[in-house]
Amino acid sequence: MAASEQSGLIATESDLDAFGKASAEQRQLTDGLKGVLAETACTGVIRYKWLLIRPLLVQLLQQQLRSFEAAEHVDVGPARPLLSGDDSVDALCERFAGLLLGFQGAPWTLQRLCELLLEPRKQYQRLHKLALALEKLLLVTSELDVTQDPGPAPSLSQLARVNETPANTGSAAGAAAVGQKRQRHDESDSGGLVAAALTIKQQPGAAQQQQQWRQQADDDAAEGATHAAGGQAAAAAAAAAAAAAAAKAEPAAMDVDSKSD
Repeated sequence: MAASEQSGLIATESDLDAFGKASAEQRQLTDGLKGVLAETACTGVIRYKWLLIRPLLVQLLQQQLRSFEAAEHVDVGPARPLLSGDDSVDALCERFAGLLLGFQGAPWTLQRLCELLLEPRKQYQRLHKLALALEKLLLVTSELDVTQDPGPAPSLSQLARVNETPANTGSAAGAAAVGQKRQRHDESDSGGLVAAALTIKQQPGAAQQQQQWRQQADDDAAEGATHAAGGQAAAAAAAAAAAAAAAKAEPAAMDVDSKSD
């Protein structure tokens, strides 16, 4: 057991270095190692160099994606979104790990990334939703430096609960609204490849198809009515303009006639 674990503190730099050098089979995410990510999630402090933190994120990301995939195989309920083509959780893990390896420093979304990887089920219950949120957090270019003078390493007991809605929301409904807003922010404008890799293949039933057809027919009818109304308005405007021009021309003609007399 690492010295940091015995003291109840988050992992030290030497603990992170040992984790990064270990083989994939030997790596274990201890409470002390997760505590490093929890400190960033709760406070935004980046205590250690990015190259030391990155292996933790890769390992935790892969664990969470596989955990979500396993849960979707045993859950009951409506049909789940399916992976399309040759894409799989392995492909997602490889893609996200590649995105993490592409950063030379901590991505500016690191705090939210740590929140989501430590406690993803506080906002998400489905693999494709989690994947979309993770992709958005990784498709950034700005990077952060290590925090200067972060202070002494906190103990695990000092860290607040991760990915919690703010305590001052006023009510349970308010807290739920904050959580939903955070989820919408994670998912909005992802713009990446996971949207294609996690295509929803739920075939609509007959009733749903009929409803879609009726909706399309209503939309077409409304569009036609709009065009017709626009045409009638344009014709009326043209007639009014012609009448106004004729009214102006009539006095001018009368003036010419009076001068000739």
